[in-house]
Amino acid sequence: MWPEPNDAGESVTAINRRSDDSVEPRILSALNRGAFLIVHRKINRAVVENVHEKDPDYGITISLTRVRNLEKQGHLKQIGIDKYAAAGVVARLFEKDGE
Repeated sequence: MWPEPNDAGESVTAINRRSDDSVEPRILSALNRGAFLIVHRKINRAVVENVHEKDPDYGITISLTRVRNLEKQGHLKQIGIDKYAAAGVVARLFEKDGE
């Protein structure tokens, strides 16, 4: 079964890819400031949390496909069930614990 295009003829996959491309820099920036990505399985997307609610990056979503790709590229590290953080932040935490 192929994804059905929207009224403009654009597929759901293309819409998700375009959306992810536009928010990825903001999400990586928030993660480097200490935020987390929490996976919401019902909507099949991950949400930025653990930043102040008035932060413009709070609540931004990204597809799970992009999350998996970022994890493979080494940008993200899974730190719990359905929870991801920036790989650099996780490395710094373990570095401090080891001292």
